[in-house]
Amino acid sequence: MHDLVLLVDECAGFDGTLSGLAEAAEVLTPYGTAFRYPGDMTEPQLSDAWEAVDCARRILDDVGIALHAESAGSGELDSDSPGP
Repeated sequence: MHDLVLLVDECAGFDGTLSGLAEAAEVLTPYGTAFRYPGDMTEPQLSDAWEAVDCARRILDDVGIALHAESAGSGELDSDSPGP
């Protein structure tokens, strides 16, 4: 799947705090296909590429926080927790 907006919508169904990632997902979605094959399109402008990196970091950070909160709430150990 290349539509990150759709994925964000699906994730927001489980955790409403992730709905705020729709704009970042909209920025990133074209990168899934637009620049995949050499010669299809020119490379993005440097400022656009940095915007995409910032959006990707925001999504990664927010999803990581949501997953950590979910695992903490369920009593499961996460990878940073010491063993028994």
